[in-house]
Amino acid sequence: VGNFTFEMNMFEDSKYNIEVKQYPLVVYPGQPMYLQVNVQALDRNLLTFLEECWVTPSTDPRDKTRHTIIQHGYVFCL
Repeated sequence: VGNFTFEMNMFEDSKYNIEVKQYPLVVYPGQPMYLQVNVQALDRNLLTFLEECWVTPSTDPRDKTRHTIIQHGYVFCL
C-alpha cells in the first residue's frame, strides 16, 4: 500500500548507453535484451523483487502466445 513509480526501459547495448525509444521493437530468439527496471518511492523500507516478466507478439498482455524472460526472479534465454 502506498505511492510508487515503476519504470522499465530497454537498451540497445550491454552498457545501457543507448535507450530504445521507438516501439514496437522486433527481437529474435537468442538476441540479447537489455532491460532496466526501477521503482521509486518515498518509503525507504520498500523492497521490490521482479518475479515474472514475459513478452508477446501483440500488444495484448493476455495473448496466448507469450515467451517468459524472467520467472521466479531468474532470467531465461529464448
